[in-house]
Amino acid sequence: MPAAAANTLDSSLCLIETKLEVCVFNPRAAFGDFRRRVQGRFRYNGADYRMWVTDPDQEQKYFAGPNGNYQIGTCYLTVSLSLAAIYGYHYKLIAAIIEP
Repeated sequence: MPAAAANTLDSSLCLIETKLEVCVFNPRAAFGDFRRRVQGRFRYNGADYRMWVTDPDQEQKYFAGPNGNYQIGTCYLTVSLSLAAIYGYHYKLIAAIIEP
């Protein structure tokens, strides 16, 4: 999201209900960086999203298992904007996953 658009928002948090798939993988392995990341994939209001998960409890939970895709199903997500703009953009992140 462009920083100018983010600056017009009343809040940087949003709670949504959606069906979630969690993917654990090494996005930069081809470049010698083998750090694992957790990404949430979901559809909301007709658009597909892929966002990094920054919830430390959820990261720890998924890092304990192997890389792969995990179907979570319907849950709530707290979507947040990154604090600092990077190259003029704030990034949307999954700050919390609330499972039933």
